[in-house]
Amino acid sequence: MGHVFKPSTIPTVDEYVSGLSAIRSRISESQFRLLQEQYYAPNRTTTATQLAELIGIESGRGAINLMYGWLGRLFCEATGFEPSQREVGTHRWWSVWSSGYEERNPYRFFGRCTQKLLKL
Repeated sequence: MGHVFKPSTIPTVDEYVSGLSAIRSRISESQFRLLQEQYYAPNRTTTATQLAELIGIESGRGAINLMYGWLGRLFCEATGFEPSQREVGTHRWWSVWSSGYEERNPYRFFGRCTQKLLKL
């Protein structure tokens, strides 16, 4: 296993409830299914490639990464939550939903739903 990523802060259960309620009307069924499929995956853990297959996104990992990050940004804008940041100061929008780890050869990043999201 390569690098393990754990967000420095994660939303509270109340923030998840209010944030998801606030953005629900702004997201598509595919985007909502993205979160559902990860939730129902074994150990709540998937790769972007697996999510793309599960929800029928033919453009694969890149499209899923964009969707996942966009959902995180919408959530943060709706709640005022500050997600984890990279060393260069850019936001890890996806980190409001998942922690994870990477593997190499071939490269894969496995995202796992945060524990508080599981309590919804």
